[in-house]
Amino acid sequence: MTYSSDFTFSSYVKNSNPTLTTSSYLAPDGSMNATIITSSGVAGSGLYRFPQYITSGTNTTYSIFIKNISGTTSFNFGAD
Repeated sequence: MTYSSDFTFSSYVKNSNPTLTTSSYLAPDGSMNATIITSSGVAGSGLYRFPQYITSGTNTTYSIFIKNISGTTSFNFGAD
């Protein structure tokens, strides 16, 4: 997926101002530049990507990598 790790791209929507921090944690590609997404504490705070170019009636596969650094992790993944 194009821009899969570039969270500044316009198809990413930041809801309720989450903090995005490029870090020195291990990313899935083996580099040490994973992005930490931290909620602002407001319900629904997070990062959303609205897919482009998905044809109705076809199968689509998504892949995500989530790693808890500290505290409690809450994650929702879905499609409408």
